[in-house]
Amino acid sequence: MMRMASAARRRPGSGYGAIARPFALLLAVALAGTACTSGGGTGPSGDDASGTYELLTVEEVPVPVRVWQGPLGYQGYVIADVNGGTLELTDDGEFTIRLDVWFNWDGEIETDVRILRGFYEIDGPEIIFSFPNNGDVWGLYEDGVVEITLNGAGIGVFHTYAFGR
Repeated sequence: MMRMASAARRRPGSGYGAIARPFALLLAVALAGTACTSGGGTGPSGDDASGTYELLTVEEVPVPVRVWQGPLGYQGYVIADVNGGTLELTDDGEFTIRLDVWFNWDGEIETDVRILRGFYEIDGPEIIFSFPNNGDVWGLYEDGVVEITLNGAGIGVFHTYAFGR
């Protein structure tokens, strides 16, 4: 049985009508958490954060999870499920997020592996993800768990994704 993230139950606002398919979207990012503090960053290797993290939850619901079900602008009725994923943090400050997403676009089934890349820095409990050409996103890094809010399925719906070791 597919569980549904609580935020996914919301109907889209009027701005969703202009959203293109995930393959045509530029990555949009949302700020998660508090504002960045200046200086004092520990850097990626200072916290020994490098390694691979598995996707645990979306909006605190264990994966697999439905992140959208309903009308989505001109695209008709859309269902989007996130079935798993990973976050890789390297020693040299780069990250790669991979999300396994399943779509039903008004009866047309597609699967996609969304890959998001950039750079990161850890500053205390905050982890700052820098997406080239899309700005920064603040997340949390605590006790081996990384939380980040993003448009993971690429359809303009933002959720908080938690990755852990």
